[in-house]
Amino acid sequence: MPSQFTGVAEPDLVMAGATGSGVHRVRVVYRDNRGEAHDLPVDFARVEGELRRQVGDRAPGGTFVAFVPGAWAARDEVVTRLDLRALMGTGKLELSDFARRERQQLRAAYAACAHLMPAVGDFPKDPAPESVERVMGPHMDCVEQRRPPSPIEVIAYDRHGDVIERWAEPLAVPMRQADLFPKGPLPWDERPAHGDAIGEPVVLAAGRAPGGARYEFFVERIGPDDRATGICNMLWWPRFQQAGAGGSCGPTLPPQGAFGRRSPEDVMAKPFGFLTDVRPATGHWILSGYARPRVTRVLVTWEGREAPANLARVDAALSEQMGASEPFGFWVAFVPRSARHAKFEIVAYDGDGGEIGRYEYRSDVTN
Repeated sequence: MPSQFTGVAEPDLVMAGATGSGVHRVRVVYRDNRGEAHDLPVDFARVEGELRRQVGDRAPGGTFVAFVPGAWAARDEVVTRLDLRALMGTGKLELSDFARRERQQLRAAYAACAHLMPAVGDFPKDPAPESVERVMGPHMDCVEQRRPPSPIEVIAYDRHGDVIERWAEPLAVPMRQADLFPKGPLPWDERPAHGDAIGEPVVLAAGRAPGGARYEFFVERIGPDDRATGICNMLWWPRFQQAGAGGSCGPTLPPQGAFGRRSPEDVMAKPFGFLTDVRPATGHWILSGYARPRVTRVLVTWEGREAPANLARVDAALSEQMGASEPFGFWVAFVPRSARHAKFEIVAYDGDGGEIGRYEYRSDVTN
């Protein structure tokens, strides 16, 4: 976890994973910044015999562990290049000239292969990996031929010593959907949907971003055989396919953690997720979250500035239609790009206009 790096200049990095039952040896290769390859010691064990009988057939076929020495990782900026301290960007870590060139090379690979990215309508309704890989194959192959090599590669061998699979730890380069598609607005003919969605989606919140682009948050119940096992809150930009569609899914709505890990009652409104880059739909960041039922207005403030939020209030009837556990509020706000690392306050008001809660939020830390 990122917190484990606090105060450590040269942390050893661990590579751990599972294998299929056909794997009999695992090799982990580390490539330094000069391009030289080094085999790392690997602790590999197959899950078989009495252990297999104890843990069951659904357990992995094997497990492996390997370590990258901290001195190597620090010298070659592995933490920064694999983005282990941040989810988007690199927070406050500085990139060297080498890491910057590597990111430029990867972005150039995506730009050169953008014409091979399939349209959203071409994606299969079947979510099986092989179905997605079949559609994405040409684009993925094109990027693979042009991207810089990863510092870590895992190679799996069968009982005869033949290579079954090669897997490279992906370089972490913040990419926008706009980098993956040709330029210009690409309208979506229909709202994107999960393959196992049940019934019709329910619109949760809709509006326009700065610049006029239309957005819509909608809720889907998902599950096999029309038996709901989860609820998804999804964001859709009807005129900008490049901005992508994303959201969160879980067993409940509002999701677990919507008001914090312990959900204290004094948290009236709180972001859920992070500031999100949705260019080219808008040059602003989008921030959204949940509010208690008694909240009637939400305001996002920072450094003497403010952005009013679009608040959608979900009553008992609508919450039942969505499959939600209770009435709630959902808010959406847009902040300028200059506020990327600002300290925000999410201010909640009741029906009389009185302030009933404040929540502090920083965009460069997990919340």
